[in-house]
Amino acid sequence: MAKVGEGDPRWVVADRADGKNVNAWHWSERDVSTWARAFLTSRLSALTFPAAAADVDPSTLTVDKVEGDAHLYNRKGTLKPVYDLKVTGKWTTSHATLGDRSGGAYKFELFDDDPEVTFGLDSTTAAVVAERDAARAAAAPAVVAICRAFITALGAGADVAGVAGTPAPAAAVSEASALAALPPPPAFDDAAAVDLAAPPPDAVTASVALAARRADVYAAFTDVPRARAWTQRAAVVGGGVGAPWSMEAGPFSVSGTVVEAVPGVALTLTWRSAAWPPEQESRVALTMADEEGKTRLTVAHTQIPPGQRGAVEAWWRGEVFRRIKVVFGWGDANFL
Repeated sequence: MAKVGEGDPRWVVADRADGKNVNAWHWSERDVSTWARAFLTSRLSALTFPAAAADVDPSTLTVDKVEGDAHLYNRKGTLKPVYDLKVTGKWTTSHATLGDRSGGAYKFELFDDDPEVTFGLDSTTAAVVAERDAARAAAAPAVVAICRAFITALGAGADVAGVAGTPAPAAAVSEASALAALPPPPAFDDAAAVDLAAPPPDAVTASVALAARRADVYAAFTDVPRARAWTQRAAVVGGGVGAPWSMEAGPFSVSGTVVEAVPGVALTLTWRSAAWPPEQESRVALTMADEEGKTRLTVAHTQIPPGQRGAVEAWWRGEVFRRIKVVFGWGDANFL
């Protein structure tokens, strides 16, 4: 290393006493949540979809809320986007001949490039169900495409990179100003809206696509070294049907017994948090299926105690799915 004063003049740290993070070169962080909300709201609100019946107008989407946050971390000139967002809104259509408006709620969580979009109903009549199914079939892939465009724009610098076709509100512009140009959502009475696709209050259903073989995904939950690798804690796994298991990950220390074990296909367990009452026990069914060269891991967690569903779902998505993706390199880790 050159002595002070003898280095290349291009070294911006040459004459600095501490040499720490000069010009934010080594690391910097920027909150781009306002830009993220404006990006998603403007694009989702512009979507329309053909109706199932001839006398029904095309369905449209409106956005009620974009919750969560998005950040860009700069590490030695390399941008790393971090985001965890939840979008809720409504899909609506109207019957041209009757003048009736129908629709329901939709929602999705955006923390990777494969969000699952659910559509609810404000009525269970056959006509509305048909429109919901038509809207869902057309909207789901369009919403996923918008989310992937968002991830690409975010990774390219978002509000400061001048990405073609991407709105770039300045950091000083308020969220209200960024969204002021958007048209107001149509009037909609959602007092009776029910999301029929949502799981019951005591259950969580979630899935993730992993770039791995089914056998490897199964081993992540049944092989001790692999389980310890992604939990970074002690783990007791790998026994047959009836054998006890336990592990610690994030806020939960969990344990139970093995109910079913089919290597590479399914693993069913009883599941209990150490913080729950002794008599309380839930049930988890993990399934693995081939999907376009990847493995679709699905968890169905039932019999969850009242008030615990949110924490349990966050555990699966944050402490399990995310950790497995990052530790084993089985998917996009941009959200971390």
